[in-house]
Amino acid sequence: MTQIKRGTIRCEACGRESGWKPEFAGLKVRCRCGHVSVAPAEPARIIADDDHYGLADDGKSRHSPIEMKAPAAAPSPAGPSAPSKVPPAPYRKASAEISEGDTRQQLLKLAIPLGAVIAILLAVVVFKMTKRSPLPTAAMLGDDGEVSQMIQTQGATEILSWLNAGVPQRMVMGMSREKAAGLSKKLYDMGAKQVLAFGAGMTGSLAIELPEDPTKRKTLFEWQKRWHEEMLVKPAEDVGQKYLLIKMRL
Repeated sequence: MTQIKRGTIRCEACGRESGWKPEFAGLKVRCRCGHVSVAPAEPARIIADDDHYGLADDGKSRHSPIEMKAPAAAPSPAGPSAPSKVPPAPYRKASAEISEGDTRQQLLKLAIPLGAVIAILLAVVVFKMTKRSPLPTAAMLGDDGEVSQMIQTQGATEILSWLNAGVPQRMVMGMSREKAAGLSKKLYDMGAKQVLAFGAGMTGSLAIELPEDPTKRKTLFEWQKRWHEEMLVKPAEDVGQKYLLIKMRL
């Protein structure tokens, strides 16, 4: 229903107000917004003649619709809202560069201790891999220095245990498994305390651990001399060493 306020007509649709006129009484009127309503017969109080309303287009209108002013919006209790502050483009770019720089610095701070930890771990691994008992010195007698180094780098196992470990590819260079086992037994019969094979596959040398008995030592050195002379290898002399290294034939 159209409201009457101080001699005005208020549009129920958009809230605009216009002065009431006697010729509008009881007729349909159209607001500028397009809303159609019935004008009251008389207002509570007549104000100045403001031609803000026109009759609806039903053949009886003598006035064209006139736009009414919309009421002003009530101020916000919190006051006028402050315009959003958008930093200028150069400032945003500088902020982004600073942020990226901070990120790089943080990553660098993390990378330094991480790199130190990795370096320490690598050093420990390398140390364990290369840790050996002291290498043979020139003071070692005869073949003892070379045999000790071969034990450290290749590993050494008693020959018969090495052959019978169930590894098919194991063999003594230049011999079948049967001949290698026969040679080992011959060396034991001559007085060898132990015969060693090297590595995990094919061994190219055997090491005889010599006994203390002079007669047995002499027998082993004489056999070694004949063996090596046939191969054109200089035979070893008994100088009190622990091991006698035997080069195998191709």
